[in-house]
Amino acid sequence: MKYDYDLLVIGGGAGGLTAAGMGANFGAKTLMVEEDKLGGDCTWHGCIPSKTLLHLSKVAQNVREAEKFGYRKSRGLDFSTVMEHVRSKREEVYEEADDPDIYRRMGVDIEFGEALFIDDHTIRIVKDEENRRVSSRYIIIATGSKAKLPPIEGVHKISYHTSETIFELKEEPESLAIIGAGPIGIEMAQAFHRLGTQVTVFDILPRILSNDDQELAGILQEYLEDEGIHFKLATDAKKLSEISGEKVRIETEVNGELSIWEGSEVLIAAGRTANYEGLQLERAGINHQPNGITVDNRCRTNKKHIYAVGDVTGRYQFTHMSEHMAKVAVTNALLKIPKKIDRKHVPWSTYTDPELAHVGATEDELLNNSISYKTYRF
Repeated sequence: MKYDYDLLVIGGGAGGLTAAGMGANFGAKTLMVEEDKLGGDCTWHGCIPSKTLLHLSKVAQNVREAEKFGYRKSRGLDFSTVMEHVRSKREEVYEEADDPDIYRRMGVDIEFGEALFIDDHTIRIVKDEENRRVSSRYIIIATGSKAKLPPIEGVHKISYHTSETIFELKEEPESLAIIGAGPIGIEMAQAFHRLGTQVTVFDILPRILSNDDQELAGILQEYLEDEGIHFKLATDAKKLSEISGEKVRIETEVNGELSIWEGSEVLIAAGRTANYEGLQLERAGINHQPNGITVDNRCRTNKKHIYAVGDVTGRYQFTHMSEHMAKVAVTNALLKIPKKIDRKHVPWSTYTDPELAHVGATEDELLNNSISYKTYRF
């Protein structure tokens, strides 16, 4: 059969950009379809804005530390200026790395709109009232993920933030409740606290950063508590509601006892969920589970010419792993080299101060698999 393209990439985030760029460099006629802006979560809602905010909050902390040694300042960092800088940094990175013209110069065709499968080689691109039908020999799905909302009563009746909206704040909240003690929640807790907001972190688990080493996460938690961040762990958030004065109320249960928090803003950082519902995967016969599209270690779905990479697979929600999976998928599809995902050496870091990093198997995994190991402390 003759197809319109050799390679079709659905999604213009880290994985999609890597896949499309490689496809064009390998000489494949490549189309990338993106519903919103290129750059994806990393540029707009993740790595770039969060690390910029963390950097600026550390500047504020350093100034406070300098006061102990005689430094005197007239005023602290202006919150609105800080957030404007965060947003300008996103635009700067977009223009330098994600602008569509960069990829067009590589030879990648780009279409903006919603991609819907018609069959396993064909999609329909929908934008406003326009429709375009496109076929491709190979397809890579890289549609990423979105913030997950926990099943808390009243969550849809209040104004809340996720990582997709928190960086649009223009005024500093007096107080901030963060639901979720994972990497996003912990990073934002320290950043906002250092900028002057009273921060309380809630989580149903008894510890923070459940995917990291428990001992090290405990040390970090103590450090954050010493800074002034409040933690309510092993706490079940039962109900969210808005009260007078545009404040938010969180009703929680701890050991069977009810407790209430009231404050200015709520950030929901309860994890992320794969973005695949709108693709109409059933029309292409692509297998998937609630946590994402099912792929093997070559990033291939049950359809041998269709691959999925990054967050949409539910495997690893890291930018570097999205790029790694994209390289694996394109290499298998276009070069026919049987490359596989490296699952044994996945690194990650939570960019608090101090940072908490990890690579390879956890101690729990080693114990569960009866693998001998040694622990070094220094």
